Amino acid sequence: MWKKLLLVLAAIFAIELVWLAIDPTPSYFFGDSESYLATAVIKYIPEGRSFLYGLLIQRVALPLHSLEALIYLQCFLTGIAAWLISVILCRIFQASLCISALFGLLCALEPLQLLMARYVMTEAVANFLFAMQFFLLLLYLRRGWLTLLLVAQVIGVVLIGIRVSFLPEVMVSSVLAPLLSPRALLFYRSSLRKVRARAAPLDVRPLRIATVHLLLCLTVSQGLLSAYKHWYGKLMQRPPALLYENGAFLACDFAPLIGPQDFPDRARGQTVLARVQIDRKNLDNRSAQHFVPEGLWHAIRTEYPDEMQAND
Repeated sequence: MWKKLLLVLAAIFAIELVWLAIDPTPSYFFGDSESYLATAVIKYIPEGRSFLYGLLIQRVALPLHSLEALIYLQCFLTGIAAWLISVILCRIFQASLCISALFGLLCALEPLQLLMARYVMTEAVANFLFAMQFFLLLLYLRRGWLTLLLVAQVIGVVLIGIRVSFLPEVMVSSVLAPLLSPRALLFYRSSLRKVRARAAPLDVRPLRIATVHLLLCLTVSQGLLSAYKHWYGKLMQRPPALLYENGAFLACDFAPLIGPQDFPDRARGQTVLARVQIDRKNLDNRSAQHFVPEGLWHAIRTEYPDEMQAND
């Protein structure tokens, strides 16, 4: 079966090579790409975006003096992510090889995948890391190997460093995976049978192992996440944090819903909203609310000069 899956991988890479021959040109998205490139070139650490992706560009593109090297890497990672879909369907969910191969090939041809692999943006790398983490977690749920669980947590923290929007998924999976492990499920089933039959005392050994896995999983994930926060804070010469503008992104994304009652002080909230000169009810203005001087974030910063207080 693995030989056939490797043929699927070869077909996916062939698709990636064809599209690379058609379009190997790097593309850019406004301030995001600028921020990542600044990290790579002048070691700029952004307040609201990943710096790990900039360090990746520094290691991949700068030595070769070409961003095309980054595009080749992202196309390779996109191909691996698409192939992992085939592997998961075939090896985990026991789907037929035809169905597994079809979905892997469709993922390789998916327009957004092809587009983002050519952008100096975090999506292609984040998608690969998410696919790897998801694959390892599914393997753990099937086999119960602690190593798979811990490696998945390491990848999850790197994933957060690339795109912080994956934080909820990583946090939830670090708890749910050990609670749904084979040993945990064995304990649940045996407990239910013995309760129904009013049998002898429960065998708690599977529960002990599942508990150890849970504690080790949380220790690794939270320990690495804390280390990442301290690293970021040290680079920024500020208190540890994942980002320093996450509140700004959140507020501006939800700008159409925000009213004076949503501020700690209603009167100051009214003052902030009175300063906003861009229509907050227009959904298309949410990005402008963050980056344009007449927008919501600038108004908040004017009323709350301390950046940490404004972000909170």
